[in-house]
Amino acid sequence: MNSETWIINAPTVVSEIIDGELVVINLEKGSYYCSLGVGAYLWQCLQQRADLATIEAAVVQGFGVAPERARADLRSFLGQLQREGLVRPARPDEATAAAAPVPAAAAYAAPDLKIYSDMQDLLLLDPIHDVSDEGWPTRQVDAAG
Repeated sequence: MNSETWIINAPTVVSEIIDGELVVINLEKGSYYCSLGVGAYLWQCLQQRADLATIEAAVVQGFGVAPERARADLRSFLGQLQREGLVRPARPDEATAAAAPVPAAAAYAAPDLKIYSDMQDLLLLDPIHDVSDEGWPTRQVDAAG
C-alpha cells in the first residue's frame, strides 16, 4: 500500500464522533451517514490527515486484524466515502500526520457506512448548507452592535 492521503471534503461535509459513533452530514447532497467502530476510527484518522499506510498499520496492530483484510476493508470503506463526496484525495501540499490512538478494548469489524436520505429535502432547505469559509454556525451581528 502506498502512502496516499485522503481528507474530509470540508466545508461541505461536517461531522461529529459521539461515544464512538460517527455522524456525518453532506451539506451539498443533504444526506447523513453513521458508522461505528473501525469506521469512526478511520474517520478520526482522516481528520488528523493520517496517510492510508499509517492507518492500515494502526488498524492491524490496534485491532489485531490481518493486513490483507485491513487493507481490503479500508479501501472498500474509503471507496464508499469517496462516492458519497465525503472525502477527497489530498493535494501534495496538504500535510499528513500520525494515526489516532486505537480505542481501548476495540473489537474488529469491517467498517460499514449507513446512508440516510430521509431528511434530504429538509437539510437542503436549512440555511446551514450555505457554509462560508468561517464555518457554521456564524454569529450574526446586527447594525446596532
